[in-house]
Amino acid sequence: MTRATTASAHYTPGDWRAAVVPSGAVVVDGAAAPALVSRLWDALGDDGGLHGLLDALTSAHAGAFSTLPPFAVVLREDGATRIAVRGEVTVAVAGGPTLSGAGVTTWTEQLIPGDGAVRVTTPGAAPDALDLVVRDGIVLASVVELRWTTDAAPATAAAPSVVDEQVAAPAVPPLEVAVDAPSAAEPAPEPEPAPVTAPEPASVAAPAPDAEPLRSADPLADGWLVDSLPAFGAPLPQAAPDPDIADTRVVTTHDDALTRDPFEVAAPIEDIVVERLGDHDGETISLAQARALREAAARSGDTVPPLAPPRMPAPGRLRLSTGVIVPLDRTVVIGRRPRSTRVSGTDLPRLVAVDSPQQDISRSHLELRVEGDTIVATDLQTTNGTLLLRAGSSPTRLHPGEQTVVVPGDVLDLGDGITVDVEELA
Repeated sequence: MTRATTASAHYTPGDWRAAVVPSGAVVVDGAAAPALVSRLWDALGDDGGLHGLLDALTSAHAGAFSTLPPFAVVLREDGATRIAVRGEVTVAVAGGPTLSGAGVTTWTEQLIPGDGAVRVTTPGAAPDALDLVVRDGIVLASVVELRWTTDAAPATAAAPSVVDEQVAAPAVPPLEVAVDAPSAAEPAPEPEPAPVTAPEPASVAAPAPDAEPLRSADPLADGWLVDSLPAFGAPLPQAAPDPDIADTRVVTTHDDALTRDPFEVAAPIEDIVVERLGDHDGETISLAQARALREAAARSGDTVPPLAPPRMPAPGRLRLSTGVIVPLDRTVVIGRRPRSTRVSGTDLPRLVAVDSPQQDISRSHLELRVEGDTIVATDLQTTNGTLLLRAGSSPTRLHPGEQTVVVPGDVLDLGDGITVDVEELA
């Protein structure tokens, strides 16, 4: 049986912003930007867990913990509730502890087992106020209480029992056959002796009690019923001949085709001998030889794999702030745990892993590839983005998923102190 746990949030209107989904909620200070609250709501719906919410909070404040607003995070995880709270907010669990972030530099985090309701109270909340309900959305609230509901999958319905009932078929009334009486001018045939009838069987099925009585048809006129059949051994009467054709003599003439002599069979044609035009040249291959050569080639060994296309010389190289130098002879993917989804058998990308203590850098953060004699950089849909630093221009953030041409001398800032310099080969 599958069990799913969802939450319905009962809240009191207030000044704090609360983002609620069926699996949990985030409550932040009312001074937080609406865009940040929208990102938190999206992160809740993406099931990124507490790490995804903390990434969204810290990235919005450039990774500085001191500027983070007070908040409370309540998430449902596998029969338990994960709570993180910062600031003067209190989170009380029914039948469990009460958590607060007061006096803590970062935040307080705890995983509490059970299905107890969770109540988040902000500073200055009114104890008695109107109680409203939200299941999925963003509201202004001072108190938010999450009540968990465990839905059990319905049991399989028992198959209905099959009752073997005998249904009596309705009695079908006999067809009424109406026969016109013969005309008075026709004489009635003489009656013949009645035939000897066989005795009826001892057991006769009784009619159904509900069946209607049989209705007799209209009596037939005398002389139209056959009382008996003639004996099988009696001779059949001879049919009277037709006076029109009985004594007529038919004379026919023979067709010429019946009296003609048979046709003459042509003499057999002698076999034609075709002279050979010279000896075998020694280079013609017969069908049997061609099949033998094909089978020998199939048994000769594995097929040769296709050769990779020749690599073009690298138009440049990358110098990371960590001291690593990477040639641009193929596609390069940089990140905390990089991987590439666009891989072919002959063009494997070079994966470069960098450290990110604050997790500002995504797992696959930046891709650099060579298109002809041009170097293009692509931000791989990251959370914190990538900055392009070019001499004489202000820093520019790369558009996620879009290719941007970079030239030697450009610097790409991935965050967390990691930069990539694009250099020209000496």
